[in-house]
Amino acid sequence: MKEYISSKKLKFILSTFLVLLVSVGTLYSIYIRSEAVNLLLAGDTKVYNVIFFMLGVIAVTELLKVVLTINNASLLKSWNLMLGKKISTNIVNMGFANFHKYNLGNYISWYTGDLPLVNSYMFNNTLVIINYVTLSITALVMLYIINWKLVAFSVVLLLLLLFFGSRFGKIIGAAYQNYGIKNGKFNNTLQEYLGGYDLLKNFKRLELMAEKIEEGQEELEDQMYRIKKYSAFGTLGFEGVKRLFEGAMFIFTVYLVANNELSLGMLVVTPFILEIFLTSAFNISNVIVQYNGGKPLKEKLEQVEFQEAITYPSLKEDIRFDEVTFKYGEKTILENVDFEFNKNKKYAIIGESGSGKSTLLKMILGRLTPTKGIVQVDDTSLDTTKDIDFSKEIAYVSQENYLFDLSVRDNITLGEDISDEKIYQVLKEVKVDHVVHALEKGLDTPVGSLGGQLSGGERQRICLARALVRDLPIIILDEATSAIDKATTQEIENIILSKENKTVIMISHHLEDASKEKLDKIYEIRKIS
Repeated sequence: MKEYISSKKLKFILSTFLVLLVSVGTLYSIYIRSEAVNLLLAGDTKVYNVIFFMLGVIAVTELLKVVLTINNASLLKSWNLMLGKKISTNIVNMGFANFHKYNLGNYISWYTGDLPLVNSYMFNNTLVIINYVTLSITALVMLYIINWKLVAFSVVLLLLLLFFGSRFGKIIGAAYQNYGIKNGKFNNTLQEYLGGYDLLKNFKRLELMAEKIEEGQEELEDQMYRIKKYSAFGTLGFEGVKRLFEGAMFIFTVYLVANNELSLGMLVVTPFILEIFLTSAFNISNVIVQYNGGKPLKEKLEQVEFQEAITYPSLKEDIRFDEVTFKYGEKTILENVDFEFNKNKKYAIIGESGSGKSTLLKMILGRLTPTKGIVQVDDTSLDTTKDIDFSKEIAYVSQENYLFDLSVRDNITLGEDISDEKIYQVLKEVKVDHVVHALEKGLDTPVGSLGGQLSGGERQRICLARALVRDLPIIILDEATSAIDKATTQEIENIILSKENKTVIMISHHLEDASKEKLDKIYEIRKIS
């Protein structure tokens, strides 16, 4: 927590100071009641002055509580954003291979499940601990001012309360940790089955989605039920024992009053101060249990899975496959492939579905490692143990056609500074400029979630524009025009294949004769039975 506290040191100091003022105000407003009672019993009219003063202290204390709450909210916001930024930074730096070790639901649960738990267990409880510690110390000081015997009596009662009440603390802490685990699992289930909506709809099996989500939710709710059940028994034990101890304090105060060691007014005060002391002191241990329970979650979110990054080699001559074999488990996808792609030449890769065309492209990108053989750029073998950044060399368009819920412009630029003139030039090349011009807000028109406001062919052409607008030396297209009609596909391919200073490698469903004439070579891959 030191790093987080240091990042907002002044706000943290202010919070601590406000906690002290609120604690003193709360306890002093209780303490002053004894004076009011003594004056009332003596028939002294100054009692009204004391009452008005007490009300003033209460009012100021409540205002300070508001300021404290707002300041704490600002602190928690800053700490949550700081941790969220760390998660995002780690995802950015973990590399392609490390990222794909986990299901997307895992990453979603880091933000929506684990981070809120860290906020509750650690960030919020850091402030709560300060509050409880300050209240406990202030209460003891107040009791000492009244009579030192009350301090000794209160400490004994606290030790007994800890003995009776702390047994549920560890159980509840473990239950909360288990809830975090189950919450992550439920997020994975949501990601998996909601993501498969279209498939289940196609087979009229959406009931499976509802069933699996219900199972996951029931498991999560069962765990929350256990937490509340344990908390109920813990509260019963704590509150029951505490009430008995408040009665004991009242009796002890009566004893001290009877022996002229305290004024009669203290009978009204000491049980309240004892309750504040016992509650705050006892809760320190419970909060610490929760705090410690949040440490593994925080460490997991802050853990850096770093993969060294290297830049894709600048192509000077050729990309070569030297007796490359690739297997998924025991299944051979490619076997002894010897292909060569020369700079500024144009290539197509054809073959039936499942023959390994996309696998071959991913090995060119450095995202898959050959089971046997090597892939070389000029005389440099691709080091796939490192995270290969090909963004400055290769414009890659996959089959996914992924669009964000942003404008047309932002989906093409992805936040980079690219002129509208250049964007429209590329939109014209992929035959979608007229569609964008017709949109209500042109380039600023939102495309909807996953590009839902556009047709499949329009989405593909926006994705093509995203790649081509960057004017990179190598263009790799993995069935990038599969949703576009043949005539338009032909026009787009002609434009791309006519770019003289570009190396083009493409997989195409419908390779027309006009495109074949512009190709330097067509590689055919046969499916291994």
